[in-house]
Amino acid sequence: MYKNILVINMLHIGDLLLATPVLTTLRANYPQAHIALLADAKIDGLVKYNKNIDELISVDKKGYHNKLSNYLKLILAIRRRKFDLVINLHANERASALAAFSAGKRIIGYSSPGFGIFFDDLLNNKNFDHKLKNDPEIPHQAKEHLELLETVLGIPPVDHGLEMWQDQATEEKAAARWFSAFGQQPFKVVGFNTGASWPTKRWTPAGFAAVGDKLLEEGYGLAFFGGTMDIDNVNQILGLMKHGQHSRIAVFTGKLDLLELGALIKKCAVFLTNDSGPMHVAVAQKAAVVAIFGSSNEVGFGPYAKAAVVLTAPGVACRPCGQHNCDHHSCMKNIKPETVSDAVITAAGASVLEPRPAVFFDRDGVLNVDREYVYREQDFEWNSGAIETVKYFNDKGYYTFVVTNQSGVARGFYQESDIKALHQWINEELARHGAHIDAFYYCPHHPEAGNATYRKACACRKPQPGLIFQAMQEWPVEIANSLLIGDNKRDVAAAEAAGVKGFLFDGDNIYEATQKYIRIMGE
Repeated sequence: MYKNILVINMLHIGDLLLATPVLTTLRANYPQAHIALLADAKIDGLVKYNKNIDELISVDKKGYHNKLSNYLKLILAIRRRKFDLVINLHANERASALAAFSAGKRIIGYSSPGFGIFFDDLLNNKNFDHKLKNDPEIPHQAKEHLELLETVLGIPPVDHGLEMWQDQATEEKAAARWFSAFGQQPFKVVGFNTGASWPTKRWTPAGFAAVGDKLLEEGYGLAFFGGTMDIDNVNQILGLMKHGQHSRIAVFTGKLDLLELGALIKKCAVFLTNDSGPMHVAVAQKAAVVAIFGSSNEVGFGPYAKAAVVLTAPGVACRPCGQHNCDHHSCMKNIKPETVSDAVITAAGASVLEPRPAVFFDRDGVLNVDREYVYREQDFEWNSGAIETVKYFNDKGYYTFVVTNQSGVARGFYQESDIKALHQWINEELARHGAHIDAFYYCPHHPEAGNATYRKACACRKPQPGLIFQAMQEWPVEIANSLLIGDNKRDVAAAEAAGVKGFLFDGDNIYEATQKYIRIMGE
């Protein structure tokens, strides 16, 4: 019976999560053992709260431990621990050396050439034998790890699939982010993970754009994920979309740690992804997954979940090649957007937005004190009763929109990005009170002043009704029961042009005024 066990997996997100069934099996078979897991510090959040380990040993591969002398100190520290059993789950050189020189009483697993002579039980990892490609006889990598334990240690596998847990603080932080982006969310949200470590693993930006547009038109919301390296790719996709500025899009790309990523993925109806680390995170969160595979091997490294959908290009004989670059990329280009959107909609089920009445707020002078060209949070001051008013309409089941003229962009006082940042902050502030704005619509133009790019007579600047019409196109608004609250005659004129009842706010407390407007609406 082993009492002191070390498991080593120092590779990437997917590799580490694919090792979690090993931890479950070890805990079930050795309930009294001390189980330590050694992992890359950069991604150790994936297993920080794993319930099957007693200790997490983090290795700074790219920093402190990248220096040979410091790595040798780590090996000496491991040797002093006198582990009964050392299990190496990836045959890279660093992990193999650490296992080989660990002084463990029994060392098992995979090894790179040269270090295997120090292992008691050395196994070949079939999933890294490129001669086998997608041979259906190859077990999934997670399954192969379990077979290692059964073959060498004689213990039965206990397979709950990939597992990942978050702490309460992360769950609360993620919930606040989600609420700020989507409010009470009367629609289903599809997660998009458009990046991958190899170019050949990435489906085309045009394909993701087409699927995104289709899903928005069908009433879904979109949540974009990925790391900082994926920001340009996401921006390219949004630029290709017809509805790239849609109010039901949230971009979390580059903003999350791995724990938050997992917590937010759980909230998605479906997670659409390339073969990537976040794909395995989604599986570990028991999310519905639609995965697109090109050059990589879905038999050994696909989503480890029976219900997951894997899409590949038909008739492409050269895949899976395992190559990082390709001149023709047929394995991805031949996957049609219609195929992907159909798979996502089937997995998610219909997203039906119910028709509801809406309230349209002018911003400056209604929700906040009008100090002229407000674009920074430090200059934003809520009007009396504004937060209570937004929450009132939320609780009554209204869609809540902001429609605001922002000619400060045309005049060069600030950028569109400043407006978007302020609106995001407004929703974060509202979320602290259980309130939200469903969508913000703004006009950056002016017919006479400012930058030529924005100097135009447009259909969105009030008193034109374009912003209201845009909201009605994106949301199923019951026009007859909707209202607009503004502080200028042009606001009311825009409402009337859109067939919505307009009210001119000129008091001190917007909540008190709103109660009067509601009574008038009911007459």
